[in-house]
Amino acid sequence: MLASVQADPARGGAVAAADSARKPLVLSQKPLPLEELEEILSQQEEEIAKREAARGFLEPEKAIPPIMTVRAIMTMPGKTVAVMDIEGAGIGLVVRTGYVFGEEQQGRITAILPDKVIIDWAGEAIDVPAGM
Repeated sequence: MLASVQADPARGGAVAAADSARKPLVLSQKPLPLEELEEILSQQEEEIAKREAARGFLEPEKAIPPIMTVRAIMTMPGKTVAVMDIEGAGIGLVVRTGYVFGEEQQGRITAILPDKVIIDWAGEAIDVPAGM
């Protein structure tokens, strides 16, 4: 490789330029057939699964409840409703007792009281206070 240094007043200093003998790209091997690539990929996926199993990686047994916020609770003669934000279901939902939500219908509103909403999530009672 041959290198030279030239002054470039527009850039405020010297510029190094390299001259080299370039060679064309020579392919060293043929690309692998699709079947071989798929086999290599499946072997790598199996190895990753084995490593994860060795680390003790476990899926959670219970589903994590969504983020829920009670914006308001309204009590009317014979009816009680709440305005809620429920992650995955919507924002500003008007809900009543019995409203079901969640990916696998795991959430259900069991009671709406003047100060909180009680939710049954996968068999576990969760109290969501108004304004939270």
